[in-house]
Amino acid sequence: MTVDDEIRAVLECPASSYWLRDALRAALKRDSVDAANDAEKLHDLLSRRCDWIWRSLPVAIEGEQTTFEQTLNSGPGDLPTA
Repeated sequence: MTVDDEIRAVLECPASSYWLRDALRAALKRDSVDAANDAEKLHDLLSRRCDWIWRSLPVAIEGEQTTFEQTLNSGPGDLPTA
């Protein structure tokens, strides 16, 4: 299967999210190198954010409980730096 076949399959698959299909359609209209670089940056940011959220999920620290909602509502200054 070629990459174009895979792209077509994602675009036609009802299980693919609207967001993914929209992002893919938009990326296909752009310079492929720029789109790939932006996708890599997006992947890096979202992966690190996801890891941080999972590491922060309900943990008891000296009697305090951090909830999932508190984690999601954290401000940019609360993001990990490493």
